[in-house]
Order: sequence, then structure tokens, then C-alpha cells
Amino acid sequence: MPDLASAFPRRALTLRQPLGLWRVLLLAGFGALLAFGALFWLSMQIGPDLVSDFQIRDNARPLGDARLVSGRCTTHLGILHDCDVTLRQDSKARAALMRDVHYLFADFHTGAYVVSAVLGDPDRPGSLTTDIGMDRLWNRLVLLLIAGVLVVTALIGLGVYVRTAMRQRRLVRSLSGRVLSPVPLRLAARAKGNWVVQTRDGQRQSWQVSPRAKPFLLDPAQGLILGVTAPGTALAFPVDDKLAWLALEPAEQLALQAFRAPG
Repeated sequence: MPDLASAFPRRALTLRQPLGLWRVLLLAGFGALLAFGALFWLSMQIGPDLVSDFQIRDNARPLGDARLVSGRCTTHLGILHDCDVTLRQDSKARAALMRDVHYLFADFHTGAYVVSAVLGDPDRPGSLTTDIGMDRLWNRLVLLLIAGVLVVTALIGLGVYVRTAMRQRRLVRSLSGRVLSPVPLRLAARAKGNWVVQTRDGQRQSWQVSPRAKPFLLDPAQGLILGVTAPGTALAFPVDDKLAWLALEPAEQLALQAFRAPG
């Protein structure tokens, strides 16, 4: 690339981060908020009723003085069912007991669910449940565990995302302020917010970028884009089509734009 090399500034250049820190923190914070919200919902709405039903599963029996007050099941994705049930137990020895229970289970059932019996442990007043919940006890447990694993996995993924972004910022700073040289990079993979570039020696490097960013194309047929590197390092930093990640003078930008291929 002799022509491009001669047009490239021969001075120390400042590199700008391809992904703003605010975007990383905002996305990670929003994702963490959703994940912790899901954990809270699982632990407060689903978990306690499941634990209670497991505690009485060996002694649960139909209660003649208990009845269904109201119940509603909502279906999600055609297989997940979320049921809210209100139960009441009347007794001459004590005041009436009311209990709201929540079930989350997987089932290919279509149509309405019918409560055939209100169950409970006579030795545990207020431990009311239904045959619907008890018949799907293990189903509910497995689904809760799967949901918990998914939420924890999402939190770990967010942590990895933030850690990778922070590591990338350090790499960019290690190149910034140095005399840089242009280098052709092959765009090996491109997803929304992530570019994987390959150097001439076959080394692949992944970069997190703004989802709207586009690479500076040198040769679309060969998938070559513009990158920069510094002496003594194998690190290659891709350049966007607007040259916004390089702190260039207007005349320098104009000179380099002449080498950008359409596409």
C-alpha cells in the first residue's frame, strides 16, 4: 500500500474509542436490572409457593373446608403457563385463611385448567394449594432451575461484556499517541456491534464497535478494510468509514478518503 502509506500522517495520532463507555455501562446496567428483576420475581413470586408445596407433598390431602376463590392462567410462548390462584379455608376454630399461590410450569395443554381439589396439610394451617400445582411439582422445580440458570448465565455474560470492553479500551490507549502505520485487514466476521479482523499473518482480533459503525473499505471483493498498527506490536486497530476513530486534521481526512472503496 505505498500510495496510502505515503498519504497517511507521519505523526503521533490519538485514537478514539470505537464504543463509548456510556453505551457499555448503560447496556450492562439495563441488562443487569432486567436480570435482577427476573431473579427477584422468581424468588418472591414463584419460589416460596414451590417450597411450601414440597414441604407438604407427603401429607397433602383434599380439604373439605377449603375452596377456590379465583384463578387465572396465562400462556406464554405456547408452552409456559403462569397461574395465579386465590384459595380460602373456613374453620370454626379460627378465622378464615386466605392464600394467593403462583404456579409457573411448562405444558402443551390447550384450553382451560380446572381445579379439581384444594389440598393442604392438616398439620400446617394455611398451607393451601391445588391439584394443578401438586401434579406439576417437579415440572415447576425444573423450570425454576432452568430460569435461574438462564438469569445467572445472562449476568455472567454481561460481566464478560463489560470486562472485554474495558480490556479493549486499554488496548486502544496502548496504540493512541503513537506514530501509526496503515495496514490492510480482512474483515473475517461482522455482527452488530462486533468486528473480527484478520491480519496478514492470519491472527484474528475481535473489536466491539458501535452498532451503526461501518468499516473503511479498501477492497470489497477481498473483504479488505483499513486498519492501523504501531511498530513492535501485533495489535491492529480497524478504522471506520468516517475516520472518526482517528484524530485527523480535515486535510488529512480528505487525503485518506480518496482511498476508500465504495460499498
